Amino acid sequence: MPARAIRLLLTGALLGMLGCVGASIESEATSLSLELPAAPGDAGTPLPRSDLNATRIAEGWFEQSHGFDGLEAYEIAGPLDRFDFAVARKWDGRTVKVLFYITEPKVLDEVSVLILREPDRPRYVFAYMTPQLYDWLPPGVPLQRGRVVRMHANGSLANGSANQISREATHLFLPGDFEHVRLADQRVAGEVCSVIESRPATHMRGLTRMELFVSQRTGVPLRTVYYQGNTELRRVTVSPEDVHLYGARWLPTHRKIRTADGTEAELVLRNLVQDAPLPDRLFTRRTLREQSFPSF
Repeated sequence: MPARAIRLLLTGALLGMLGCVGASIESEATSLSLELPAAPGDAGTPLPRSDLNATRIAEGWFEQSHGFDGLEAYEIAGPLDRFDFAVARKWDGRTVKVLFYITEPKVLDEVSVLILREPDRPRYVFAYMTPQLYDWLPPGVPLQRGRVVRMHANGSLANGSANQISREATHLFLPGDFEHVRLADQRVAGEVCSVIESRPATHMRGLTRMELFVSQRTGVPLRTVYYQGNTELRRVTVSPEDVHLYGARWLPTHRKIRTADGTEAELVLRNLVQDAPLPDRLFTRRTLREQSFPSF
């Protein structure tokens, strides 16, 4: 893949996760390369807002998709070829921590982001930027070459296609983030789905609502549509045959993503380790400085 295409894709993705301004801190890091192996309706009327059943269905999916300690390896394939990344996440029922790091292409394997979320608080984001990517950042972005940067972010400022695609693997939704309403059930890909409209309980920059078409068989949304106002930001579809049981959790292994500008990409789960014994020290700025990431 052309180096310029890679940089543009990752720049958009990281800007979306970082959100807004911050101050640079900490010191220069060193590189560490990783190799990750591949892993084996009926008519109805809307129910009242704060519907407990809608909340149970939607937040049940949040918990099912990222309410566990684990390691995940992903591939994003799209019009700019592909890149691979890993996600380490830790969840204690209240706080979620996510470490995102590029694994391929090797020229950018130092790019990493640490995101922390607690209820009723904004995201806290720490990022390490490789110099190759830094050279492609737009003017005015407060990141320094080879530094760990702390950001204070509330939602997303960037809604470009790269951001929308990468964001699908790093959700940080917590109980109470949204108010949920159940709409009429619909069939998607032959399966009966509960349709949930979810709106942020408080202002969430870059997102005003989403629609979840949740399979009543697996609890996995077969279609998810994200909106900012009346503009569709991205549409994510999952085929029933791409939903598999991992332990007690049904999870999608293949998602097709279409963004507002018509960009289409595929997000593929290549490997998953559930209930991994991830130490708290992994989710610290020191990890970003030392670039000491886990492998599978």
